[in-house]
Amino acid sequence: MVISITGASGFIGRKLVLACLSSGYEVRILSRKISFDIDGVTLFNADLLDEKVQFNHFVKGADIVINCAGDNTNTSIMFDLHVKATKKLLDESILQGVPRWIQLSSVGAYGTHRAGEIDENSKEAPISVYEKTKTEIDQIIKDSGIPYTIVRPSIVFGKNMNNNSIFDLVNILEKRFFFYIGRNAIVNYVHVDDVVNSLMQCVSNKLSIGKTFIVSQSINVEKMIEALLIGLDIKRSIIHIPESLVRLLFKVLFQNFSNLLTESRINALTGKSIYNSRKIENEINFQFETTLEERFKSFPKKR
Repeated sequence: MVISITGASGFIGRKLVLACLSSGYEVRILSRKISFDIDGVTLFNADLLDEKVQFNHFVKGADIVINCAGDNTNTSIMFDLHVKATKKLLDESILQGVPRWIQLSSVGAYGTHRAGEIDENSKEAPISVYEKTKTEIDQIIKDSGIPYTIVRPSIVFGKNMNNNSIFDLVNILEKRFFFYIGRNAIVNYVHVDDVVNSLMQCVSNKLSIGKTFIVSQSINVEKMIEALLIGLDIKRSIIHIPESLVRLLFKVLFQNFSNLLTESRINALTGKSIYNSRKIENEINFQFETTLEERFKSFPKKR
């Protein structure tokens, strides 16, 4: 089986390339780099954002295109990358008769939720530029006629993650500055290995065609912190401060708290929403390797 992968140098894409090679697939990658440090791949040196680039050789004869390309920091290129360039690649794939397309998306398509359960039937309500452009190309793919699968993970974490949020949290725990905000909050994460495994399961199981899947696990904030403390070998009691008091203090003393606490971090540590992954578990027998609690126990102290 020939698989063409974009975003192969990224946090998720790199692990996906290794998984595909381990499964015996022929792997093509599209990269701006003139070389790639994983043996066994066919490199197509090109920039997705280059309007002059032709993708015919990259997709011709491929059994599946897996699009992992994305940028969640530079808003100025998000539309060009996520929508314009991806549509060009999609159109070429259809022209060349590529049988399947797998799209790596985001649960951000469903917007921000403070409580409740979100599943694939929830209303799409993206907010940020990243979320809006990812959701827009998802719809274009659905309408294109190509047999597709869309995978929407929640916050993806792992040793080489680009997002600093958990490393910042570990730093605060080590400095003993952390406190709970309210009680019984829930966070949603998914380990990079589980995201890769879900993509591989979609590759091998044709029942995934025409489906959108959420891939996420949930954990109580107290359990997450306890797991991180075990991994850090730190023993301590942590106080709970009412959410209303924290928000008031943050509003009044913003400059004093800004290095330790942000509004987005307060929101992240006080939400009670759950992203439901039962669909991918039930329909294509996907299984998470282990619990989030075990993942956080073994989370590295530093990058």
